[in-house]
Amino acid sequence: MASSTAVELRDHISEFDTADKLTFYPSIVLLAVWFLNYPPEIGIADFLWASALPIVLVAFMASRRWSALLSLGPAAPVDD
Repeated sequence: MASSTAVELRDHISEFDTADKLTFYPSIVLLAVWFLNYPPEIGIADFLWASALPIVLVAFMASRRWSALLSLGPAAPVDD
């Protein structure tokens, strides 16, 4: 019984890592590129306003990542 839980957890984490590689990490890279290459002629307030969407997207992916990881808890006991 314990080994099946370990296998389930391992499979869940491996699927989770695949999702991260396709969504979460590229969004962080794009956000970093955006911050490093923003046009200097725009003001800081305009830059932060334009950065709101990428920041929200990265925060959303981070919250989905952690909520998905934490949602797999120990199995509930079965009453026979």
